[in-house]
Amino acid sequence: MRQSSQKYGQLSEIDRTTLAERVGRFFRAMYPSRTADCVAADTSLKAETIQKIIDRASVPNGLTMIVLAAAYGPEFLVACMGDKVPAWLSTAHREAEAARIDREIEDLKARRASLRA
Repeated sequence: MRQSSQKYGQLSEIDRTTLAERVGRFFRAMYPSRTADCVAADTSLKAETIQKIIDRASVPNGLTMIVLAAAYGPEFLVACMGDKVPAWLSTAHREAEAARIDREIEDLKARRASLRA
């Protein structure tokens, strides 16, 4: 099996702060108001847990990161990783973004068609 050239070990305090900031920024961009409540509704995580992350009082644990990644996909992971995104994740992110844009286009076409009816 191929070995990764990067080592992912325990985060330093600076990295933990950076991660918390990135996660909070991602959530706030998605939900500018009632952020913790909206994320909790998406994920079934406790709003208090999400609020602590947003306030940078805690960094998501492993299980929480998995739940968040499952809910928000590659976009979330890319936002968390900053400039250390592996190529496979960049590809997944681009594909997810293209699919999202395609859905938006279809929704707009349906709205436009309803105006003609």
